Amino acid sequence: ENTNATEPRQRAPRATLTAVGSGRKIDLRQTGLLTLLVCHGQESADEATQVHTAVREKYPLAATLMTASLVNLKIVPRMFRGVAEAAIRKAYNDNAGKLAKGQDPKDYIVVLPDWDGSVTAALGLRNTASTAGIALLDGEGNLLETYQGADLATAAVSRLEKYVA
Repeated sequence: ENTNATEPRQRAPRATLTAVGSGRKIDLRQTGLLTLLVCHGQESADEATQVHTAVREKYPLAATLMTASLVNLKIVPRMFRGVAEAAIRKAYNDNAGKLAKGQDPKDYIVVLPDWDGSVTAALGLRNTASTAGIALLDGEGNLLETYQGADLATAAVSRLEKYVA
């Protein structure tokens, strides 16, 4: 288990990622609001879903907090990236239909592919394929905290309490 309250002013990696489904561009150093990255792979996707569900129950508004899945797809060979992206897009579309009226899918379903695993690694998270982790960023790209360990959903909610007004 790893708990890490990061050093002040540690920065998010310099990366602009494109959300699958919406095509929304997310610059990790300029999100403009508190951002929770739930870092996972295919095997740890259920854990990530639990985190997103718990966090959105407590903080339902995308205007208050951005949540995004940062999916480590390093294991996907380049020639199969289109297949992986199509599967993610299908999940995006399926979930978009379940949102409450007035909730824009581009704000509530943010799936960011990390094709080479470099963003996940730069955040200090390891082996997210089997154990999901979280990274909390302020709107200017400062890395506030990371956590990877037991009861990730509860850990995410409790860490957010320190930062959400």
